[in-house]
Amino acid sequence: MDEKKQKFIQSLKDYAPVFSDPSALPGSYGEDIGGFLRHMEWRIQYLESLRGTVAVPLLIMALGHQDPDIRLCAAALLGDVADSRAVECLLPLLCDENPRIRGYAALALGKSGGVAVKEELERLFESEEEPFVKMSAAVCLDRIYTEMGFVGEK
Repeated sequence: MDEKKQKFIQSLKDYAPVFSDPSALPGSYGEDIGGFLRHMEWRIQYLESLRGTVAVPLLIMALGHQDPDIRLCAAALLGDVADSRAVECLLPLLCDENPRIRGYAALALGKSGGVAVKEELERLFESEEEPFVKMSAAVCLDRIYTEMGFVGEK
């Protein structure tokens, strides 16, 4: 792996706790609103840097990394970028052994794949037992059903 890709993978590794550590969620900042705002400002700047054409292929490559933190972060960031090029590579992550990866993959697919991934998300919703994954699939399906005009029904 060349040096540019190694640096990119390391940046994902450094960023992964945002998605894998519940204490990084907004509700856990408590009185430290400044800390939360600094975190969000950094995340927004980071995501803006990803919107170039180079980042998406690197994130897609990172979906196959052996380190689950890398896969988790790549899936989450692809959801934020919402690029349709990632759809086919995100689908296998719906079967990942890590439920956080399955959940973020579902969210990314819901943003990137739209109606084209409806059946996969329905299968995930029906078969999944982990609450985060089930909720992620439900959120995406609700968005897809709304786009299709099926408000309030399946």
